[in-house]
Amino acid sequence: MSLVVVLTVLPSRPAAVTAAELGSHWAGAGWAVRMRTAALYKVRAALNLLPAVQAVAVVAAGSAPVW
Repeated sequence: MSLVVVLTVLPSRPAAVTAAELGSHWAGAGWAVRMRTAALYKVRAALNLLPAVQAVAVVAAGSAPVW
């Protein structure tokens, strides 16, 4: 099923993504590939933790979430 989704979306991507964006994503992917696995998992864990910390802070402050 995921292959069908990818093949359906592929034709529309060149119109939606600029060359500058593609270059920056390519550089980020290269950086991630060169990282050691343990370091990559730590970076991913930190990036996953940030939204959770923000959500807890919003709830603790008693304000409405931005989303």
